[in-house]
Amino acid sequence: MNKAHELLRWIYDDLERDTKLPLWLRDRVRDFLAAEPESDKPVAWITPDGEGFRMRFEPPVNDVPLGWTPLYTRPEPARKPMTEEEIRELCPFTRQEFVTGFNSGVRFAEKHHNIK
Repeated sequence: MNKAHELLRWIYDDLERDTKLPLWLRDRVRDFLAAEPESDKPVAWITPDGEGFRMRFEPPVNDVPLGWTPLYTRPEPARKPMTEEEIRELCPFTRQEFVTGFNSGVRFAEKHHNIK
């Protein structure tokens, strides 16, 4: 069981104990835990909101800056480093020193996010 699935299980267990929370939310989380996903897409998104957590079952659109974390019922798809060609296609610069800096920035971001 991956960490996101464990978190969703923990949330469901908490919903089972708290009688003030709506039953529809408990039932929706239960259904997501029971269903086998059709693909490796997230089944829910979660973010801290100051008083606890907010959860969505549809992709967040308007409030993306809140830092929504996708939750999966399967392990998160493996992330791979970008190829040199992919970086070249994204790089808006033509001067070599800027290209080198851009490339270094991409590699630093990959290292920071444990993309190996």
